[in-house]
Amino acid sequence: MLDKVLDLIFPPVCGFCGKLCKDWVCDECVHKLNVDLKVENYKDKYFNKHIYIMDYKKAVRTSILKYKFDRKIIYV
Repeated sequence: MLDKVLDLIFPPVCGFCGKLCKDWVCDECVHKLNVDLKVENYKDKYFNKHIYIMDYKKAVRTSILKYKFDRKIIYV
């Protein structure tokens, strides 16, 4: 019941395009942004593995910079 009320106050939207969806990123943006779990192993760093879901390139980089410096509410 509380989830329904919270969904009315704070609708679940895609973090990139702002469309209503149940996940943090809609299916369209997942395909567009190439969201996938990636693991890189290192031997010459202070850490062994680097785990990430998106490359900091193109649309992802542009969206994050707009969010950080242009005060955009969503990443679009």
